[in-house]
Amino acid sequence: MEERDLSRWTKVKDLTGVLKGKEVLIRGRAETIRVTKDVVLVVVRQRGFTVQCVITVQLGLVSDQMVVFVASLSPESIIDV
Repeated sequence: MEERDLSRWTKVKDLTGVLKGKEVLIRGRAETIRVTKDVVLVVVRQRGFTVQCVITVQLGLVSDQMVVFVASLSPESIIDV
């Protein structure tokens, strides 16, 4: 598994089209969590700015257990994505 540089945080307010397709690391509060059959949608809030994250099973990246864990989070939990 590849190591990630945790010192390279991205602010939610700085998420723009320039970063499309790139891997970023954000920290914020789980404002809302919606669970569907195969997808968990999490709106992450950071100082008044929000971004919606889509969590699905992806071989080698996101396991079934991780999707179940995210679905069980409480609103306002602090999360790293």
